[in-house]
Amino acid sequence: MLEVLVGAVWENLFGKVKSPENPWFKHFKDVWTDLTTDNPTTLSIRQKWLNKKKKECKEILQEILRSEKPPRADYREMAELTLIVLGDTPPRGIHWSRPGAIHQARWMARNMYSMKMFMFAEQLEYDEETVVKLERLNLFLGLFYTPCGCHLHLLQMLLQ
Repeated sequence: MLEVLVGAVWENLFGKVKSPENPWFKHFKDVWTDLTTDNPTTLSIRQKWLNKKKKECKEILQEILRSEKPPRADYREMAELTLIVLGDTPPRGIHWSRPGAIHQARWMARNMYSMKMFMFAEQLEYDEETVVKLERLNLFLGLFYTPCGCHLHLLQMLLQ
């Protein structure tokens, strides 16, 4: 259900992608090896209530990643990318995974691509409008979507 929500946010910001593969992601995947990953851009949040939310999210994600039963690899990568985009370092440090699937049906990939595209937008030479859209999407992903999705994942693990 959550993937429908993030798909609607993407579509609202970037428009409907009519092909099975997202051309934004295809381009990013093609240039990944040319990017310098040592200085990613992080979200700059000025509103007091959002900074409070940011702190809460970072604590939740750090706790999840330090748990005895860490999430499976794709959830872990999403949680780690979220910490990085929020300006924190994951417990195991920063590790960049090469971009993978670009098919629209891969909702987790959409989130990970969007985070990486924002963090390296300057190198990708995106125009200001695109950077603002990616920033808005990453605010949603970082402060609301990823923490909620990770909590649901942990709940599912507990119920098994």
